[in-house]
Amino acid sequence: MANDREFVDKSLGSLNAPEGFAPNAAHAKIRLQGRTAPRSRRWVWAAVPVTAVLLVVMMSVPAARATMGMGEPPVSLEKIHWMLMSHWHSLVELVHGPARAPDFIAVDASGKTVRLSDYRGKVVLLNFWATWCAPCKAEVPWFVDLQNTYKEDLVVLGISFDEDGWKSVRPFIEERKVNYPVVLAYPGLPEQYRKIESLPATLMIDRDGRVQGTHLGLASKAQYDALIREQL
Repeated sequence: MANDREFVDKSLGSLNAPEGFAPNAAHAKIRLQGRTAPRSRRWVWAAVPVTAVLLVVMMSVPAARATMGMGEPPVSLEKIHWMLMSHWHSLVELVHGPARAPDFIAVDASGKTVRLSDYRGKVVLLNFWATWCAPCKAEVPWFVDLQNTYKEDLVVLGISFDEDGWKSVRPFIEERKVNYPVVLAYPGLPEQYRKIESLPATLMIDRDGRVQGTHLGLASKAQYDALIREQL
């Protein structure tokens, strides 16, 4: 016990303030207020998406909807998972309604002009990717299969962020027999889509051109398939 006390005393003694130190209480108070005030605001803003998630989950549970005298859930469990994995802006859209995807014009590998609005009436998977991104490359075969499966009802549209452009992208899509249009990102395009800062990122766009979900990171083929069928 005596040895323990000596160790504690020695450890605490090493924390003594240096000679001449004078605490500044006013400065400490200002720093404390600066640290705590923003944190409280962040909790308020964090409550918005959390509340939205809880509402969606409640509305999707059959027992809860039966208690309220309501029918089938308007949002599938796959879509809830998509929203949970996506940027919080998608949760806000779930409450306020989906926003229309910004239109853009680009050129594909064959030199054909591609406009997002040209695909109005079809479900669009807008995929931001790059050949150097391992999760992006893992999703490409799934997109090829999904394009084959849904044919005229679906358009997978890839937007590459490769810095050397077609030098890397063209051999990649030819080797993997990519069957959907691929274009290159241009300055300003990521900002149109809420500053895409990580890859892969995929938007689910419905037949009316509205963004029904935004997924950041790798998603499974089954998740994509379920969400596509939901929009058809």
